[in-house]
Amino acid sequence: MLVNRILCDYSPVLQKMLVSLYKFKIIKLVLRNMWGMFVRMNAELLKVGYLVLCFPDI
Repeated sequence: MLVNRILCDYSPVLQKMLVSLYKFKIIKLVLRNMWGMFVRMNAELLKVGYLVLCFPDI
């Protein structure tokens, strides 16, 4: 019974902690995806720039 009371007393705090943890995870995932897209875009731009510099007559 003590465990139940502790859980009831602290459940709002635990829920807030869980929500903030999930938000943090989601933000981290989004940032990682954005970073991956950014890196890929830069790689494509570098390729295009390299082609333009090396073969300007194309």
